Amino acid sequence: MANRQQHIVRQQTLELEVSHGTIEDQHAVLERLSVMGQQQIPQLLEQAVDEWLAPHVYRRIDRLEVVVEVDRLENLEDHVRSRLPQALAKALHRQDLHNGTTVAGQTVAAGPAAWVLHFLRTGTLPWSAPQQLLLSELQDALHRLLLEPQDAAGQRLWVSALHRLLLAEPAALSRLLATFGADELWQLLRLLYPAMTAAQWAKLRVSYPQSMAKGVRQELVFWRQLLRKLAHPQQRSDLTAKPSAAPPAAREETDAAETPLYLNHAGLVLLHPFLPTLLRAWGWADERRILHPAPAAALLYSLATGTSPEGEWQLVLPKILLGLPLADALEVVTVSPEQLAAGEEMIRAAIEHWTVLGKTSVAGFRDSFLQRPGRLQHTENGWLLTLEQRPYDMLLDQLPWQLNYVQLPWMEEVVRVG
Repeated sequence: MANRQQHIVRQQTLELEVSHGTIEDQHAVLERLSVMGQQQIPQLLEQAVDEWLAPHVYRRIDRLEVVVEVDRLENLEDHVRSRLPQALAKALHRQDLHNGTTVAGQTVAAGPAAWVLHFLRTGTLPWSAPQQLLLSELQDALHRLLLEPQDAAGQRLWVSALHRLLLAEPAALSRLLATFGADELWQLLRLLYPAMTAAQWAKLRVSYPQSMAKGVRQELVFWRQLLRKLAHPQQRSDLTAKPSAAPPAAREETDAAETPLYLNHAGLVLLHPFLPTLLRAWGWADERRILHPAPAAALLYSLATGTSPEGEWQLVLPKILLGLPLADALEVVTVSPEQLAAGEEMIRAAIEHWTVLGKTSVAGFRDSFLQRPGRLQHTENGWLLTLEQRPYDMLLDQLPWQLNYVQLPWMEEVVRVG
């Protein structure tokens, strides 16, 4: 991965209490708090963490609370600039005392090791991962974990967790092959069975092309059988033999469906009335079903970005709008120039219907409305999608179609938009 720090804040809350009297210009004070939360505090945290932690060291602080008391409101920013770095330094120092001199446990718990496992299990990225993470960065992360471990003991624990996950979740194995390729599985095999002889290795590599020739499904069967045999030491003597029946691995419980997901193109939901017509025009949907999920999801992603998706974690909202289970693996495909052009034509139609936008360009519409951050969470009543506020949101009051509830013909659950 790139040699740089990533600082992720899951939730930030600013509370202002006035002990006596009233605030004359409340709007001005709220504006100051907004600037502090969006600009000054992130800059302070970034400067402090860059100074105190080396690249590729990952720390997780569950809660950092800073109380600042001032006699005059004019001094608020100065006091925050003084107190926040001190509070962060104390929190990191307490972690050092608790963990000893090593940060290996923190690295495994909160860094790329956790991101890779989370992605393979759910198809999404955890909140602690950069939402603009590139495919090449995640691929490089797995390569480092397998070939360049910083901590041998931590690597053994992580490899064991990966092995259990691949046995328990068929979708995880599909994602690993599709996203990272078979080379990483061969390296995992060496780590799981270091006592493998040269003869065993040669015999396995000869049998693999024969499986590959039978297609992707047979490749999955090959690896699933091999990983299952490695879970039973008594079967390792002949890894090329068909494994005896083994009980299925226990699925690891995950709360991914209930955990908030953070999106970069949440405004895609604005286009919901136009999506069925677009997908039917390409033959990827009928009146009640999605017929070809992979190209349909890629096309929806391209509406917001103008590009093809790189990784499955970018397809969270397209999956929801297509009524697809988030946990199911989905192939990532390239959007053709003709499909990109059709998507832009659909966006121009949406702009024409939303007459208040005037002559807004496709690029301007994407930047102003589609490419906005959002928070998606599953509730007992369906999905709740909260869009980040923008200065021009008053135009949403003149949207010629409703946006509060979205449920396309193939969606079993409604999406409530806030």
